[in-house]
Amino acid sequence: MQHVKTHYRHGQSGPRVYARSTSGLMVWVPYDHGLSSEENHHAAARKLRFKLGWPPGMFYLFCERRKGGFVYVRADEDQVEL
Repeated sequence: MQHVKTHYRHGQSGPRVYARSTSGLMVWVPYDHGLSSEENHHAAARKLRFKLGWPPGMFYLFCERRKGGFVYVRADEDQVEL
């Protein structure tokens, strides 16, 4: 089962949220201070979903990771729309 993990990183290029699939594909979005932290992570996961060619659908926000990120798992029930 594929899932998406996100994490926040602040480096020389400024704050970003990265999203990585279990297949190793990764994307990032600049951190938007007009959004909440959770919304920034959703944006990164959404960008990766588009890049992977996954159809729109519902995802579980499976858990909050200790290092400032989230794990998203494809779901049959409504949880977090990406």
